[in-house]
Amino acid sequence: MDWQRRSGKSKLDRFGQFLVKTTLDVMDVASATLGYSDSSRELISGKIMDKVEDDLGTKFYEELCNRPTILKNIHYCQSDMTSIAKSHKLLRTETLHTSNPTTSAYAERPPSILNHDYLVLEMGYGADMGETMYIRAEKTKFEEGDAGIIIAVDLDFERTEGQALLITIQCLDKRIGLRALQDILGEHNPDYTLRDQNCWKYARWTARRLLQECRQDRSNLSREEHRMLQVEEETMESRIARSHVRRMGHCVYKGLNRLWHSFHNSTD
Repeated sequence: MDWQRRSGKSKLDRFGQFLVKTTLDVMDVASATLGYSDSSRELISGKIMDKVEDDLGTKFYEELCNRPTILKNIHYCQSDMTSIAKSHKLLRTETLHTSNPTTSAYAERPPSILNHDYLVLEMGYGADMGETMYIRAEKTKFEEGDAGIIIAVDLDFERTEGQALLITIQCLDKRIGLRALQDILGEHNPDYTLRDQNCWKYARWTARRLLQECRQDRSNLSREEHRMLQVEEETMESRIARSHVRRMGHCVYKGLNRLWHSFHNSTD
């Protein structure tokens, strides 16, 4: 299969990508003018940091690897890309990433033109697959001069990351082993550039790869289920673009509302 094939593109999505690249061009020019050597095209050698076994504990991890697990949903999340400061000293702000991605403060930031995209995978296991586990996967420049793909258990998704949720992609409870899932999450090239080999490229590529994996076993898929998974893939990027625009519009409205109340209070 062609994992690089573009699908679900919309005019809105293409316009959003144009805005991002234009913003990066402006930042590159500003950085060069101010004497900084940073560029959005700078290639950083990346690595894969899979923390799932450490997060779960070796004993429970091995038990899960030997038991059936299912992929319920892919939660595509997005929040303000404050950690871009590590790639552009021009912004002079601190990265929000800690050594444990589950404690990241990304979700506390409102969306902007430049955002951090990541996936939270909702897995089912246990009796009747009634137990739920969330695994977070993302690509980022997380420390000075360091970058790559981070895979970790997210213990607080519903509490801390719910406000960053952009769209939910249904996977129809397709069976996939934990190790097989980890392998897919680590397939993407871990090398990083802010312009091209970035977080949203990883998130979109990996989400599509997971959907196509769910469609592989046709013997356990009805024709309707196969079509539903195909529609999820084909409409993914246009849904992301629409949801992002709605969120930005909501943030603009809240900002203008606060300004209005501040002005009104100051004139009383």
